[in-house]
Amino acid sequence: MAIVSNQFGIHPLKGTLTLFPNVNLVDCQVDVSEVGTILAGDPVVIVDAAGATIKVKKAAISDKFLGCVPYSVKGNEYVAGEMVRVALDYCCLQMEASAAVAAGIEVQIDPATGKVAPQAGTNTVIGDALGKAAADGDLIPVMIKVALKA
Repeated sequence: MAIVSNQFGIHPLKGTLTLFPNVNLVDCQVDVSEVGTILAGDPVVIVDAAGATIKVKKAAISDKFLGCVPYSVKGNEYVAGEMVRVALDYCCLQMEASAAVAAGIEVQIDPATGKVAPQAGTNTVIGDALGKAAADGDLIPVMIKVALKA
């Protein structure tokens, strides 16, 4: 079987929800304190702000996060004031690896690059790698773990 010249192979995109069902999703608003842009796959934290809507901002590497932003066909860049969907505990997202990652280990995310790596030191665990990454740039499914605990 061959692919003809006008066909393209199917490949995952960073932040795509995978291994359904992924039912733990919540709609939030990017807080006005966020000065940067939140992208698909980025971890977010809750902001202590008044109002009925959950306010979030991009997490730092050691923050206790709420979840990660999944890929959306409507848009994948969110700034202050915009609504954003957040994938919570036990959602599986395609995440980009920064190095080789073995399947089944805990991984952390570097918010500066948006890439996951084997958990090191006291940095917050984002979840479990459900696939193996051979090198930087590989996409692997990661099961999100909520770290929003004191």
